[in-house]
Amino acid sequence: MENMNEGEHHLAVSESKSPYGCHTTKGEGESPRARRRRLLQQLGKVMRASLGMCLIGSLYTFPSVLLSDATRHNTTIYGNTISFDGRQDMISSLVLLGSLPGTWLTGFLSMKLGRRLSMMTNGVLGVAGWLGTALLPSATGILVARCVSGLAVGGMSVAVNAYVAELSDPEVRGMMSMALNLAIMFGQLLTVSIGYNARYFLVALLNTIIPTAFIIFLIWMPESPSVLVLRGEEEAGLEVLLELRGRHADLKAEVKSYRDMNAASERAWRSLLHPPVLKSLAVISTLFFFSSFSGQLVITANASKIFEEAGTSLDGNLSAIIVMVVQIVAGICGFFLLDKLGRKKVLYIGFLLISVSLTVMATHIGKTQQASASDDGVEMAGGWLPLACLVVSQIGSSLGVNGVPFLLSQEYFPTAIRPQANSVTLTMWTVATFLVLQLHTTMVKGLTLAGLYGFYASVSALAIPFIAFCIRETMGENVG
Repeated sequence: MENMNEGEHHLAVSESKSPYGCHTTKGEGESPRARRRRLLQQLGKVMRASLGMCLIGSLYTFPSVLLSDATRHNTTIYGNTISFDGRQDMISSLVLLGSLPGTWLTGFLSMKLGRRLSMMTNGVLGVAGWLGTALLPSATGILVARCVSGLAVGGMSVAVNAYVAELSDPEVRGMMSMALNLAIMFGQLLTVSIGYNARYFLVALLNTIIPTAFIIFLIWMPESPSVLVLRGEEEAGLEVLLELRGRHADLKAEVKSYRDMNAASERAWRSLLHPPVLKSLAVISTLFFFSSFSGQLVITANASKIFEEAGTSLDGNLSAIIVMVVQIVAGICGFFLLDKLGRKKVLYIGFLLISVSLTVMATHIGKTQQASASDDGVEMAGGWLPLACLVVSQIGSSLGVNGVPFLLSQEYFPTAIRPQANSVTLTMWTVATFLVLQLHTTMVKGLTLAGLYGFYASVSALAIPFIAFCIRETMGENVG
């Protein structure tokens, strides 16, 4: 016993005097029924945490609601008029801009505060952002509130994704992470559906329910077990692991993996400069670039406006809702496919669907703009083909193009540097997405609408060889 280090001694004592010492491998001896029940309980925790991502989704699609409301009513909750002339793109892009400091602050504090308290703090910012959007009496005030909401978006992106990756069994981590993607889609659909006829300030007030419920649920949620172990709270970490993995799991091996994979990461920010880590940062950041410049968030944030620009005869708001329902259905498919096909195959399928559908969209818009308005065939195509193309592109996006980069950003890095590494990769995603949203109107004027969709299609096509040569498969790996 004298030759044991302190951690090994503690584990030996735990093994002999508590249920933590029961350690068959990978759930060996666990009945299928017990495993299903345990994973459903794990999914329940993930779904409660996913309300943080639902908040993000509701913030992404709110610009469509706000701009539509400004066109119809153009007044605040107090009855005074407001104008966003020349600042329409800022409604979307300021959330992304605000997310940058949120990302870095959470990256700095996530290990000290823990994942749970970090998520609660960002939930409070989410409530404040929605209240400001609903109650501030000017366009400038609303834009400031969107910046505050952006702080919550950045913090949630770091803390919630890390938390779910650290809670989940390796064999179902892809499914659990796709549940977060589904939550984003649900938040998007909820906001647009409520905003179909409701005023923007009512939508904002109703959306405060999401972060409020998120904060309340977190009171009864456990801290990340890997964070507890690395902070020296091993007994508490083992209790959480026992609840998550069950009494048949090899808890001793999992705790050892936390230590082994984080042994070289005592100074987290300095560890980011190690060559293997730098390479991983570059790969994930580039994947985020491809995801952003595939144009899918632009389509989501400006769905109603895009359908009008495409010349469709269908109601823009209704078409946007149809697209988002399809997103959720495709997201459910991705939920079941990600741990069966693997991360790379899902990315191949997603980017291929986006590239093909947006190529067709670009070609159609180019021809329609040159065709006679009296041509009945063109009129009919103008009604349904843009919707069909955007539906297919959103299927590709929802299968994994939007979600998988966030999952890989958790799987490529161990617990001790995960928040800091995420701060770097999410900064790349934020800057790229900010540029895509902010420059949307400028790019339409410079490239034409057809040229813009052709650009998105080309970026998506280039992503496929990048995935083949640079992305490694992480399905089933231990994330430490």
